[in-house]
Amino acid sequence: MVAEILLFYHRELQVTVAPYSRSYSDDLDAHITDVQWLLTFWLGDRAPWQVRDAIQPDSRLRTHGTWQFFLAMLPYKVTPDYPVDSNLCTALNEVRYPFEISGRCEHGSLGGGHVNAMPAGASPFYSYRTATLALGSFESRGWPEAHLHAVYQRRTIPAGARGAQILENIRTLYYAGRADDEPIFAAKREPEMNQHQRTAFLRRANYGSAVVLQDKHRAVVAYCQRLPQDKRVCTVGLNIVLPTFFGPVDEIWADDDRLDGGSGTFTHFPTFHVRDGETFIRIIPLLLPHHNVHYLRATGVEHVEHYQLIALYNVTAFQPTPPPGDGCWHNGFFLEFGHAATDGSFAEFRQRRAAIAVSDSLGHARERRIRVTGPDFDLALAADSYTATVRYATANGVERNTARLTTSDNAVDAALDCS
Repeated sequence: MVAEILLFYHRELQVTVAPYSRSYSDDLDAHITDVQWLLTFWLGDRAPWQVRDAIQPDSRLRTHGTWQFFLAMLPYKVTPDYPVDSNLCTALNEVRYPFEISGRCEHGSLGGGHVNAMPAGASPFYSYRTATLALGSFESRGWPEAHLHAVYQRRTIPAGARGAQILENIRTLYYAGRADDEPIFAAKREPEMNQHQRTAFLRRANYGSAVVLQDKHRAVVAYCQRLPQDKRVCTVGLNIVLPTFFGPVDEIWADDDRLDGGSGTFTHFPTFHVRDGETFIRIIPLLLPHHNVHYLRATGVEHVEHYQLIALYNVTAFQPTPPPGDGCWHNGFFLEFGHAATDGSFAEFRQRRAAIAVSDSLGHARERRIRVTGPDFDLALAADSYTATVRYATANGVERNTARLTTSDNAVDAALDCS
């Protein structure tokens, strides 16, 4: 367990990075303190901080659960004698970028009549890191929050930064489904939402499942919003979420139009580009129409509370709508990260969209086939996103070998074998 947590700690971003078992609505600002305490107790003098620096009195920096609950966990965290391998600590501290990890992760069953019920099993996972980006994913699991998560650097983190000072210079990206009985963008806007209310807004009735194909800094997400046959909704889709507790993103574009104020609604499907400091993000919506069913599909950008949302809607109706015959609203997106140091200007990054081709179709027995190609990549996926069953998932014609845990750094591999 200790080796796994150390393996998914990013040296430069100073947070634990994807893939997570799930992503919370305010994942980083609530999560960073817990991990710093754990690593401080495990590593002692080898940790890059001291206990007194790990928790800062900043109202924007929170722990999961109440403060009293967190303090009650301290005896548990300091009592066991954790065997932390010094070779692994050294190897991870000297890891070379880009750094890749792949393997398989076991998961328990989800039942009890839940619409996302799934048996216990194992899912391939993949994590890609540079000095300024960590993008990780599970190929197929029942909960969509588990599938894709990114952390990236907005600005250079100052030397000696702690807690909220780190979070001011990084941001997380994830996605969450939405299915509710309120028309598009008509949800109540309470001036002071607590954490659970914000989570409920962003993930209302989230019955989704997904399959993800990732290769380095790119990923394809095939998402299925699975609704019970008796469920009637006005809005169905997913939100790509960028928490903004520590400042807004710099620019959002829909095709060739810059969205001043970070909002807009479209009845077509533009490519969205985001500039956040020196990091660039490309998002191409993948919304399949339904055979013999005609609903108004739409995309939009809005800022709600402390969240910037890029919304991909299968349904935007003013009357409650039943699900299609197969019970699955097909959604998804292609995601690509860039950086000023490797991709030139933001304008040049946007212009390269013209060289990307996308095909997306629904075949026999609900099999969804997606292919995204560019000058230097070819991502192809065929899967039943309703059951999260993958027939093939290839990057440049090759399926990734996930039979055992492996990394792109020989020293880390050697340390993992002996830890």
